[in-house]
Amino acid sequence: MRKALKTTLWTLSGLAAVLTGGSAFLLFVGIDSPRLGRALLGRIGRRLGGRLEARKFRLHLLKGLRLEDVRFEASDGRLTVTAGELVVHHQPEALLSGRVEVKRLEIRDGVVSFGIGFEIRGLDAELSDIVLDPPRLAGDLRAREILIGPLLGSEAQGRFEFADGHLRLEEVRATLSQGELVLEELDVDLDQDPPDYRLSFRVDPLRTNVLLGLGEKGGFGPGRLAFEGQGAGETRDGQGTLSVEAGRLPASSLFSALESALGRTTLSGSAYEPFEASLSLHQDRVTFAPFEIRTSTVVLRFDGWVDLTGPLDLKIAVRAPRDLLSLAGVAPQLLDRVSEKGFVTVPLALTGTLQAPRVTLDLDTLMEMGRAVLGREINRQIERGLGRALGKLLGPKE
Repeated sequence: MRKALKTTLWTLSGLAAVLTGGSAFLLFVGIDSPRLGRALLGRIGRRLGGRLEARKFRLHLLKGLRLEDVRFEASDGRLTVTAGELVVHHQPEALLSGRVEVKRLEIRDGVVSFGIGFEIRGLDAELSDIVLDPPRLAGDLRAREILIGPLLGSEAQGRFEFADGHLRLEEVRATLSQGELVLEELDVDLDQDPPDYRLSFRVDPLRTNVLLGLGEKGGFGPGRLAFEGQGAGETRDGQGTLSVEAGRLPASSLFSALESALGRTTLSGSAYEPFEASLSLHQDRVTFAPFEIRTSTVVLRFDGWVDLTGPLDLKIAVRAPRDLLSLAGVAPQLLDRVSEKGFVTVPLALTGTLQAPRVTLDLDTLMEMGRAVLGREINRQIERGLGRALGKLLGPKE
């Protein structure tokens, strides 16, 4: 990629030398030649490893090169760039000696799309930190939208840099429906095939209820999501932390389903303590390390995964007071048997989606818990019986 960009810049330099050597009046007259434009763009496109086209081409040796309705597509289809307008401003005096010194590059209404789930739309950028050898471009950008996997941000502003074969975005801020995004860094290595990347971002504050599909009226408190990821091509991996401030459990379909499974336990509207969950991402699947949500009477322990396309598979262990439980198909005696200090841990399985959850009792685990308790009771009785028998056998004789 670096070699291709360098070659492109020297191609422009050579063209400038030819034109300036032809006649001085070209300094003051724009050249609008479709044939010349197609030839130049074809050569640049091949050097860049793809196809470069523009509806309109105009070269003015004093004002620079202006392209309209520009489109570049890499041969492997992994990178596509379009722009309503691309303007290259150069130093006119340098052209007289056959050199190109670019002082500013403007991109208007651009779209940059990588085959890694990343896209910039409505891009307006002005790059003024430009070095030709080795090639380096840097400057500020604004974009109507920025897409990072499932996150779609609007009104993005930040910093852009291309150097050493790497495309970097830094401190890009945008507004998501789920909260305020800060893309701390996105680094794409364009010299790799497929391109590999690493990124780090945070969403702070995070609209937790919107993230969970509950709208603005849900009861969860505001949160914060911090994430670091890496990948190559279509591969996505990463890890992060989700923190949620105190609030009240919402009257959502999920907690209604949990209440139905537990019988007499009320969850919706219950105040909960702040909680934190560690997570990892592979492709579209987010896996949560075990974490707990605590209310004044109930502890919910979650463990499992959620797919970004909708499906989920979570194990939920609910620790609740025995008198608040009435499980369909489970004898009260079994709950009494597994009760410990007045509390029972109920194993549940959550599948379906957040909007259409299915909660089922893990009866096998509950029965195993009962057998374990029964086994311990039998062992205690055996130990007591053996103790009494040994006491009689070995005790003092009268």
